Amino acid sequence: DEVTSKGGKGIPVVVDHTDTDQIRALFEQVEKEQGKLHILVNNCFSAVGGMFSELNKKYWDRDLDWWDTVNSAGLRSHYIASQIATPLMLKTAEEDGAPEPGLIVIVSSWGGALPIFDAAYGIGKAAKDRMAGDLAHDLQGRPIHVVSLWPGAVLTETIDELVVSNATATDESRAAFAQGESTLFQGRAVAALARDPQGTGRRNGKIVMTADLGEELGFAEDDGTRPMTFRTVKFLAKNTPLFPLIPRFVKVPKWCIALFASRF
Repeated sequence: DEVTSKGGKGIPVVVDHTDTDQIRALFEQVEKEQGKLHILVNNCFSAVGGMFSELNKKYWDRDLDWWDTVNSAGLRSHYIASQIATPLMLKTAEEDGAPEPGLIVIVSSWGGALPIFDAAYGIGKAAKDRMAGDLAHDLQGRPIHVVSLWPGAVLTETIDELVVSNATATDESRAAFAQGESTLFQGRAVAALARDPQGTGRRNGKIVMTADLGEELGFAEDDGTRPMTFRTVKFLAKNTPLFPLIPRFVKVPKWCIALFASRF
C-alpha cells in the first residue's frame, strides 16, 4: 500500500530468502506476470535484532550459526538472486532494444570498509562490495550495470523499535538513527541511478553512497533535507565545537577511505 501511495504499483510477495527454491519461484512469478525485469535491488537482511541485542559480543562468543543468520539472508541470497535474475534482465534488454541498461543494486554498508557491529557483519558487507565488482566484470559488454550502494544510518521500523524508541539503547545509537536516512531516500537513490545510465556506467562495479548521490543527482527527503555523507568533515566533527564552523562541501576523498581500508 505504501509503495502504491507513492505512485508505484506494489505487489507484495512473501519470500524466505534463505531458501533458493523460493527465490527462484519469485523470479519465475515476475517473468510470468510482468514478462520483464529492468532493476534488481538486493536488500534483504535478517540479523538486525541480534546485532543490537548482543552488540558487544566478539566473534568467538557468538553462536556458531550467527554467520548464517547474518549472511544467508543477505550476502548469499544477494548472489543467488542476481544469478537467477540476470538471464531475465538480459532477455528484457534484448527484447526492449532500449539503450538504457538494466541495473543491479547490492545494498551494502560502510561496514565493509570500517569495523562496525561485528566480524560476520563486516565480512559480509565487504563481500557484497566485491560482489558488485565481480558481477560487473562478468557482465562486461552486456547491458546491465551493477553497483554497491552504501546508505548511512537508516531509520527503518525495526530500528525505530530496537534503537530510537528503546530507552535501554545507548544515547549515541539513538541519536545517530533518529537523524538517519529514510527508506524512501534509499528508493530515490536507486531511481536516480536508473534515470542516469551514463553516470551509472561510470559507477559500474563501484561503491556509491546515498548521501553523495543525493547531492550529485538532486534528490532529497520529503522535507527537502539531505543527510550528510559520512565523508564530510562536518559529519566527522559532529560532536566537537568545530561542527557549526565547517561547511558541508568539505569531504574526505574516497581514495583516503580506500587507503584506510586497505589490507596491504
